[in-house]
Order: sequence, then structure tokens, then C-alpha cells
Amino acid sequence: YHGLYFPSRFDEHFNRGVYFRGCAPLEVENWKQTFQYFMRKLSILQSGRPILVKNPVYTARVSLLQSMYPEAKFIHIHRNPYRVFESMKNFYSNLFHELAFQKYDHLSIPDIVLEHYPRIMDRLISDTEHMRSHQFIELGYDELNQRPLSVLREIYKRLELGAFEEDEDIFTEYLDSVKRYQKNPYSHDSETIEKVNRHWGNYVDHWGYAVPGKQEGAT
Repeated sequence: YHGLYFPSRFDEHFNRGVYFRGCAPLEVENWKQTFQYFMRKLSILQSGRPILVKNPVYTARVSLLQSMYPEAKFIHIHRNPYRVFESMKNFYSNLFHELAFQKYDHLSIPDIVLEHYPRIMDRLISDTEHMRSHQFIELGYDELNQRPLSVLREIYKRLELGAFEEDEDIFTEYLDSVKRYQKNPYSHDSETIEKVNRHWGNYVDHWGYAVPGKQEGAT
């Protein structure tokens, strides 16, 4: 995330921070030790309960994390790439505006999004290709949004997380608290569609998506 604060060296910071590209082995080892120390502190805070970590950066580190925690379980929630493109453009625009200490007008936010989504997804697909079924589950955002409790029940069963019924009331209460939340609307002009088709067509096909508004195969 240093690239967001210091965008004059965005590519360097992003490559080091997400992919460890350009990092010496000792730097990676230091990160591993720091991460494990942080996880131990969280475990104490949570009285030993399982820890749920949500960090998009770790999508590119599944293999490394599994080597550190062989019994860890992973959930990948994919979303229509056309919507991902618009959402991530908005995400970076807002973060640069709020966080950058330097000018960032030399950066093309669409190009950043177009470049790094495939790099991260390719790593994820490669890292999870032979993972055991009780350690990895992949599902669509739309499916989770449309029938959250049923999907959560399936996650519990597939990943062997215990009795879903014991936690169902907690999920129901949370869902009631966010049921009025309005998602950001996104439009998809012909230029956006062309860019996504050209750069991300493999991922559109991989998860069975289509241009929003048309018949979509993903659930």
C-alpha cells in the first residue's frame, strides 16, 4: 500500500508489496515472521477462535500462506469482471485522492487495474488448482448476495467449519443490519466492454460471465 501514499514509485511499491517482486529472501522471511507474530496476537485477542482474514493482497499469496499454515482454509468470491473493472477504478481514484502525498496524474488508473487483475487471478488459479476440497471454495458474489444464508451453510459444510446452526443467528442479525445498503451503480460503455473483453476475456469465460444486463452464466 506504500504505492498509494507515494505514487511516484507506484509500480515498485506495488510489485514489492503484492508479489514480493524485487524483495530479497530475507525481506520475505521478515514479512512471514511479522505476519505470524500478528496472527498470534489476534489469536490471543480472539481467545483461540479461528481467525477470518480478508485482504485482497493475499489473493496473490495463497501458496505462501498455505506453506505457513498447512491447515488454513481459503474462500474466493469472484465477481463479474466488467463490474470489477469499474469498481476498482473507483477504488483507486478514491484512495489516491485521500492518501497520496505526491502527485499521481502520471498514472493511468484503468491501466493499473487492467494489468494487475490478471496477474493476481493467475496466481490464485495456479495456487488453488490442486488444493483439497475442504480447504478451498470458490463462489460467485451474485450467488452470495442473492441467498447468503444458503451459501454460508454450504461454506461451513465444504470447509468443515462446524455446525452452521450455532452461528446462523449472528449472520441473520448482521444481514438485517445491512439490508438497506445501496451498492454503487456502474455503467458499462462500449469502451469499457472492449477493454475488458480484450484484457480479461479469459476470466469472463472462466467464471461464465457476460456483460451486465445480458444473460449471465455465473451464479
